[in-house]
Amino acid sequence: NGVYGPIFDLLNEYDPTNEKFVWALNAPGYVKLLGESIGATDADPVSNLDYPHYYIRSIAMNAPPELQRNASVTQLQDLVRFQIGRYIGLHYAIFGKYSYGVPPPPKDWSLIDMTALEYLKKNNLTALEGALRFSQQQQGYGVLETIPAFYMLWWVHPDQLLKSSNVYSLRKGFQRLWTAVHAAHKNQYKTIFQANVTSVSRGNKWNKPRVTYQTRWGDLDTIEADHVVMAVDLSLYAGLVEDLSNEEKQLFQGGDYTASAFLTTLYESDASPVETASVGWFGRMQENGRVSAVRNSKLSYLFTNSTDWGDLAKGRQTNLAYQYYSHPLDKVNSTASKAQLDADLKLAGIKNVEVTTQLHTNYFPRFTPAGLKKGLLWKIWDIQGQRKTTWIGSSVSFESVLDVVVYNNNLIQYVNVTVPRY
Repeated sequence: NGVYGPIFDLLNEYDPTNEKFVWALNAPGYVKLLGESIGATDADPVSNLDYPHYYIRSIAMNAPPELQRNASVTQLQDLVRFQIGRYIGLHYAIFGKYSYGVPPPPKDWSLIDMTALEYLKKNNLTALEGALRFSQQQQGYGVLETIPAFYMLWWVHPDQLLKSSNVYSLRKGFQRLWTAVHAAHKNQYKTIFQANVTSVSRGNKWNKPRVTYQTRWGDLDTIEADHVVMAVDLSLYAGLVEDLSNEEKQLFQGGDYTASAFLTTLYESDASPVETASVGWFGRMQENGRVSAVRNSKLSYLFTNSTDWGDLAKGRQTNLAYQYYSHPLDKVNSTASKAQLDADLKLAGIKNVEVTTQLHTNYFPRFTPAGLKKGLLWKIWDIQGQRKTTWIGSSVSFESVLDVVVYNNNLIQYVNVTVPRY
């Protein structure tokens, strides 16, 4: 199970029929890349390379000059293995050895006080750039040119390189897993849906914490609690807590949070000129709002061992388009993003588009380089459980579902919640 063991443990316990399947990135024709990242023009809707050929091309372009001219595939693969070994050695030197999760503070910030791409270039690791364009960038964990190297080193832990680390999807979706976890404990907990929390107070030694919320009908109600778990995006909603201490204000409201935004659009259309499980334009990720990926879940779900899709890739198709922004959602111009979506789908030769639904969300809340160097990640960990509060979710760890689960598992071992007598 590699580093994804904590996720698969939950699946086995709560949702064993929700079969996982491999996102077959390295299968010929499964993922295709277009545009400037393969040497074509951005407006070319046909020229493409599948991921294995793109990857070899990227290695060759970033190889030493003597290898660029006439290197064999074997030589390029050897170069990657060598640079992976160097990457792992540097990782151990900077952080020491630790299990996947929040890294310990680096031993010397100057070694990583730069962007991810600057780090790769400084340490002669550029043969890894092509793989990171997918594993880091395309998943929304930051554009290599701008994301702090710390977040790349966090996500690309040595175990991701040394252990089996296939990209998995679930045939019934991740939401089904969380629904199953909730259903298994529904008699132990009361869940209130479709309610907006308006304020949180943690009380004092005489009073219990209180959470006030507005129901779907507009009524205000308040519940008392023994302990509050804040699982919201703290880059947006820390202010719901009306009695933040000065220390908490410095952690959550000191101007050191930032985030990205993902706009996803589910649409139907005629088959595109390059209809496959996933199509990407890696070079567009630096241009906020460009359609950088299109995914056909039907084809990825039905894939066996061949991408000779036949009639499956003909006629009307349902796809999901992704638009990425390196800044928070509140800075996204929705009118401009809609125009960019239409323009990019047209550039891709996708015709007769009918939009089914759209989701616009803050994504990957994280700390700025200044916030990282202040040690805010680790200071939040140090206050966990204090003032009858724990802070969880991606805004105190990392956007991936793996990180959120690992953080929670570690927190269960760290925080001992006691119920006070009032």
